Amino acid sequence: MVDKEGTERKRVRVCWWLDGLNKRRLYEVARAPASALAQIPKEVLAENIDFALKTDKAVFVGHYWLTGTPEPLSSQVACTDYSAAVDSGYLTCYQLNTEQPLPLKASNFLQYRHDKTVNPNP
Repeated sequence: MVDKEGTERKRVRVCWWLDGLNKRRLYEVARAPASALAQIPKEVLAENIDFALKTDKAVFVGHYWLTGTPEPLSSQVACTDYSAAVDSGYLTCYQLNTEQPLPLKASNFLQYRHDKTVNPNP
């Protein structure tokens, strides 16, 4: 596929938090812009991906530059990177309920935009 800068790519990041990655189609598990996903043939399976979470605890990640209203990536995985480094982004945190940590819930996210007031549960 060709990325947004015009570079040809032969690898793609995947949504590693999904169950049964190697039994799904590659375009279903790929983490890429819509223009890149459209270049992946619909019949290609993600056969070589053998990954499963090996913990029963909540997992928090960053480095995905998400936008929009925060929600968990899965019942166990949440990303708190909502592009705080750019003017339109939010500093985002998750309030973990230590008595009942899972499943993760969208209502437990809090956001703050540096040029606005606190935006709880947008």
